[in-house]
Amino acid sequence: MPTTMPTDLESLTALFAGLAALGTLVYVLITIGIGILGLAILLWGRHLHRAMLALIAFPMGMGLGAILAEQIHLNVWLGVLAVAVSLTILVIVLARVVWALLAGLWLAGFAAGVAGMLCLGGISAATQQAAEPTGQAIIQAAWQAGSLTITAAGVGAGVAGLILGLFLPRATVIIVTSMIGASLLFDAVLTLAGLGAPAFLDRMLANPLLLLGISVGILILGMIYQSIGEVRAKRALAGAGTDQDDAPADIRQPPPRRGRG
Repeated sequence: MPTTMPTDLESLTALFAGLAALGTLVYVLITIGIGILGLAILLWGRHLHRAMLALIAFPMGMGLGAILAEQIHLNVWLGVLAVAVSLTILVIVLARVVWALLAGLWLAGFAAGVAGMLCLGGISAATQQAAEPTGQAIIQAAWQAGSLTITAAGVGAGVAGLILGLFLPRATVIIVTSMIGASLLFDAVLTLAGLGAPAFLDRMLANPLLLLGISVGILILGMIYQSIGEVRAKRALAGAGTDQDDAPADIRQPPPRRGRG
């Protein structure tokens, strides 16, 4: 995703090293699965958003439930199930608030990342002193180049995302799910590229603005596709309501019942 652009060479290298132990074939299959999942979220996130929240909230609730059960000396399975089910129901009921918060966080990170890249102007000379500049060095250089600009961009975008999520929930779901789907799909493609063509991946990572442009393009395509589907669904629903309103009234009347005189 644009907010997690893989310019952090250390993190990407650590990911490769950690998953390499699973075997190349399993690693590739997992990466392809992540890419397919990202594509599904990118294109149909407006239908899958509640299921996504449930799939995220349930395991989080299990972990919190285990910790809570240990703290209050409760049966572990009882605490795990109670907290997991409660948290899942809560996030589904408060889906609008949850997506609004996610929109604020994602847009804040995205705006801060873009502002940092613009302030840095690519990898600066300070970060090129080492053979392979680390992500931490890039972030520090960007922060030193324009900390005020990065902070203002992040805070402004975060507040805007929160307001958007509260007042335009459907649009927020489309935007955030498109961002999540683009992130998973883009990172999966880069990971496969790193396995098949490491030199090509290195050239891509050396040009963060190009990576940003590609990821934003994927994001926009997902938003457009979901928006078209949303508009079509609303038109179909409105058309169905109009057809029912315009339908002729049933003039058939039952025969009058004759009373006994």
